[in-house]
Amino acid sequence: GEVKVSIPLVAGKLERLISDLLASALRSEQRVGRAWLAGDH
Repeated sequence: GEVKVSIPLVAGKLERLISDLLASALRSEQRVGRAWLAGDH
């Protein structure tokens, strides 16, 4: 997906920040999901 922010000066920084946050959230969710599927719950 794409994240768009329409404030030119900070848009680039915000887009990077948001996509980094989303990426790390997805990674931790994947870890939790794998652990759960492996019976570690």
